[in-house]
Amino acid sequence: MMLLSVLSYALSWVNPAISQMLDFDREKILAGEVWRLITFPFIPERVGGLNLLTIVFLYFAIMVSFLISDSLENCWGILKTSVFVYVTWILLIIGGMMVSGTSGNGLVIASIAFCVFGTYYPRYEFRLFFFLPIPVGFLAAIAGAFLVYNAVTSLTGLATSGAGVLAYLLFVGPDILRGKVQSIKQIGRRHTFKKRTLRETASFNCCVVCGATELSHPDAEFRVAADGKEYCHEHLPKDG
Repeated sequence: MMLLSVLSYALSWVNPAISQMLDFDREKILAGEVWRLITFPFIPERVGGLNLLTIVFLYFAIMVSFLISDSLENCWGILKTSVFVYVTWILLIIGGMMVSGTSGNGLVIASIAFCVFGTYYPRYEFRLFFFLPIPVGFLAAIAGAFLVYNAVTSLTGLATSGAGVLAYLLFVGPDILRGKVQSIKQIGRRHTFKKRTLRETASFNCCVVCGATELSHPDAEFRVAADGKEYCHEHLPKDG
């Protein structure tokens, strides 16, 4: 997919009209241009002239895309990563066919993939201007907030950004929930361990009158009286 994206950038530099021929357009798809269903994820949103800045931008975009792809494959495996991309792709097609005038459909796939990457690798850092470290989790949170905002503020946004958010919830949501359950279990295990530790370090004998134990008063003697309660020798009832 990355090679096709790079090719689409190159073709757009040669002839910007190519992007318009391959991008998602519901009316033209219904008119028979069905290839747009396959080509729209690879179309750049905006393409400037061929200059040093665009070449540098394209280089870093490719590097980040490979980083995200490799990271998701390491986390999920190739099969789940591929299914995630295809499901997002299908959801975008469904949303675009239901709502006329959608745009930026292909960009949503990259944005959601970046959000997934930030969820699983939040401490990974990008160097802004080559020296300012910014955690990926922070950038992914901003991207995710923008997608959610776009999804709830317009119908076209719901068809595009909403489709991406739905894909994120389908694939990442269960892992997040399992993580929360795991955290709860860990808290419970720590609490049980502390209680067990306290029981193991608690005293065996304790006077019901003064609260003395064999730990606080090593030389004290303890007896159980006729009433079934334990006393130290000093407070033992006379009839015990």
